[in-house]
Amino acid sequence: MVCSLTGSHLAQGVAVNLTASRRFLTWLWQQPEFQQSAHYSAGRVTQILKTLALEYNSRLG
Repeated sequence: MVCSLTGSHLAQGVAVNLTASRRFLTWLWQQPEFQQSAHYSAGRVTQILKTLALEYNSRLG
């Protein structure tokens, strides 16, 4: 899941620091799609998380 969230490949390895994680989680909790995700299946929540992570990463770069 970390590779999906960071946009990297498993072979490359990824270091995610605590500050970056907190910023992402703070942003994530503010997203309406995530706030309503408790009503969905695990598969749908995974799709929502991946989509939101891609959106978040695109805003950083």
